[in-house]
Amino acid sequence: MFIGREKELEFLNDRYNSKKAELIVLYGRRRVGKTETLKQFCKDKKHIFYSCKECTDTEQMQLFSQIILQTGIPASKYINSFESWEQLFKSILECEGKEKKLLIIDEFPYMVKVNKQIPSILQNLWDNLLKD
Repeated sequence: MFIGREKELEFLNDRYNSKKAELIVLYGRRRVGKTETLKQFCKDKKHIFYSCKECTDTEQMQLFSQIILQTGIPASKYINSFESWEQLFKSILECEGKEKKLLIIDEFPYMVKVNKQIPSILQNLWDNLLKD
């Protein structure tokens, strides 16, 4: 059962329904309901939800690749895993549908802990490609 978080869900839905691309960072203390709030928010929307794990950078990329490739993007016919984070993040644009792409990366600090370049890769892609 999910109770509360109406303000947070309203905020997320307002951002989702805006006419522009949005990049939202949700952070806070552990065990206060962030993951469950995000699951509740995306449950009626087409989305990709990836929950990072404490593992090596290579394992993280393989796990995330599996999630992206399961969406049926064209690359899924040819590869089992992406070779770079940039390729992986760019591939999100290939997901079917004209609607906004909703990507949720849960426990992001685990990803960054083993690859400090990821925030700058995302920033560069957002600024030059994904924001449009």
